[in-house]
Amino acid sequence: LVEAESMTLSNYTTETQSSASGGMMIRATGNGTASYVSELDEGTYDIVVAYYDENDGSSPMSVSLNGVVIDSWVADQELGSASPNATTRVTRTIPGVTIRPGDTLALHSEPSGGEGGRIDCMDLIGEE
Repeated sequence: LVEAESMTLSNYTTETQSSASGGMMIRATGNGTASYVSELDEGTYDIVVAYYDENDGSSPMSVSLNGVVIDSWVADQELGSASPNATTRVTRTIPGVTIRPGDTLALHSEPSGGEGGRIDCMDLIGEE
């Protein structure tokens, strides 16, 4: 598990949130990038991004591997709350990604309306 607040951050601030793993999350202050250089063994992994999808905006989000976008989406569900909390904490899985030591994974988001492009963490689950 890679906590978003422990990644290399650009245009993000950290916030305390009880529903976040480790009690912290990041919020975009513009076009945000959170980068992580892999120390994993080479292999195929499912990337699971935990983020907050509030109902007061539509934040664009994406994941890139070595600068190439491998998945993108818009956080625009109606989950019943305009706040980052357990109700609006959701995950997105990108299956079957080949990752090598030294590869850079980056999470990107932008605020939109009242939605802060908030991200909790990224889990890299190796395939058996």
